[in-house]
Amino acid sequence: MNESGRSIRAALDWFDLEIDQMIVLVDDMDLPLGRLRLRARGGAGGHNGLKSAIQHLGTQDFARLRIGIGAPGRNPEERRARTVSHVLGQFNRAEEPLLQDVLREVLRGLDHIQRQGLDRAGNAINAVNLVPAAEGDPA
Repeated sequence: MNESGRSIRAALDWFDLEIDQMIVLVDDMDLPLGRLRLRARGGAGGHNGLKSAIQHLGTQDFARLRIGIGAPGRNPEERRARTVSHVLGQFNRAEEPLLQDVLREVLRGLDHIQRQGLDRAGNAINAVNLVPAAEGDPA
C-alpha cells in the first residue's frame, strides 16, 4: 500500500489514461468511520500511499476519495503504537453494518462523479455522515 504510486503510474501508462481520468481511493485515520472526503487535489496529509502516488505521478493534482476508518487511539502515543494493526487489521463485528453502508456510499459517490463531475459530486459526497451519534448525544 505504501508503494501504490508505482502501480497507479503503471496502470495509467498501460491503459494510456491521463491523471484526470482517475480517482484514488484511500483509507483515512483522520476521518471517523462513516465519513468521506472528496478532493480534486492536495497533499498527502501524512498518508504513505498518497505520498507514493504524488511521487510517481509527479503532481498533487489528482482526485482522491478519502474513506474514514477512524483513529486507533485517543492520544498520539496510543495511535502511533496501534496504527499498523489498525490499518492492516479487520473491522470488528459491531462495525460491519456501518462498513457496508460506507461502501454503498462510496459506490454511490463514484457514480455521482461519473455522471456529474467532481465539483458537483463533491457536495453530496462530502456531506455523507454515517457516524453514529455518541451515546447520550441527541441524534
